[in-house]
Amino acid sequence: MAENKKARAEAIKGKLRSEAIAHFYGINVAKDRARAKKLCIEAAQLGDEVAIAQCSYQGWGMERNLEKALGICRKCAAEGDCTAVVMLGRAYLYGSGVAKNHKKAVGWFRKAAHRGDLVGTFNLGICYDAGIGVVKDHGKAAQCFRKAADAGNSSAQVMLGLYCMKGRGVERDLKRSISWYQRASVLENIDGIFGVAFAYDEGLGVEKDAKKALKGYLEAAERGHVGAQFNLGVLYENGMGVEKSSKEAEKWYARAADQGYIKAQLKAS
Repeated sequence: MAENKKARAEAIKGKLRSEAIAHFYGINVAKDRARAKKLCIEAAQLGDEVAIAQCSYQGWGMERNLEKALGICRKCAAEGDCTAVVMLGRAYLYGSGVAKNHKKAVGWFRKAAHRGDLVGTFNLGICYDAGIGVVKDHGKAAQCFRKAADAGNSSAQVMLGLYCMKGRGVERDLKRSISWYQRASVLENIDGIFGVAFAYDEGLGVEKDAKKALKGYLEAAERGHVGAQFNLGVLYENGMGVEKSSKEAEKWYARAADQGYIKAQLKAS
């Protein structure tokens, strides 16, 4: 009976941590950092070691202590915990609590990816995409993104949308591009929503539709997407899919300019 109780407790901790990860990275659910934080704190309070490390790393519900967080991660990584492995990779990637070392970051991400961890796989893809700690290789990046995207990682879906649009690491395929953006947009990924709107705006893989572009840009712009804010300004300035309005155009250009978007700053000046 005691063993059953312990098993149930472990299952609850595992479920909380898994849901926290899903909300943090946008895996089959909308990204929601506030929800991820709440779930992670709950898991930590139940004694989940990696959740404690994450809370300590982020300063969630406790004082931020990178040394403590990474110490727990090293212990758990040695025991095979992939979340801890990914956390170590991110620490070396950004130089948080350790000296920045991109090669070590890639080593940790590759270790997680080889164990089938999809967050590690996505991060490894980002490293191949940008040439961080490895020689830039869009083909390998695309393979990583595809694995993560198929499993519901909305950020990976956005990257595949971009890759298919540009013909980067894969054959150029505009219809497949918007398909990936649409999958990400269903998960409320702001870049996915922008990607769909841009496709309708430019007629990439779909017929041009200024009204659908406007709708997507407006949704993304209201959530702070700087590219959507600028493009929305363009639509209002030119009366595309909406009644021409210099006032609305100026408003959206100003919002984009406030975020440092140079084209918008030139428009607003």
